[in-house]
Amino acid sequence: MASDDARPRADQRVTVRVTVVSALMGVGIVVLGLIGQRIFVAAHRPLSWAAAAAVVAVLLDPLVCVLGRRIRSRRVGPRTCSRADPASRGPYDSRKIVRMAPIR
Repeated sequence: MASDDARPRADQRVTVRVTVVSALMGVGIVVLGLIGQRIFVAAHRPLSWAAAAAVVAVLLDPLVCVLGRRIRSRRVGPRTCSRADPASRGPYDSRKIVRMAPIR
């Protein structure tokens, strides 16, 4: 077998040398890892608050839609509900707007 000649024997020693570049790369990777870990820990609380706010917004959306349909007289903008129900379009539906003649 020719492949047995390529492997070092148990009584042979292999010397591995660490260059300056590889040592600096190793130190840099460790430093970047520590910085990344601290950034993640620092960002944990704001990201948790943002996720909680998104969940609350999704849970409140149906209630806001129901209240929006019931309080039509106070609405000042277009309908923003996620459901596209044509029967519950607001008074500011773009298809209901009639263009007026210009004043002369």
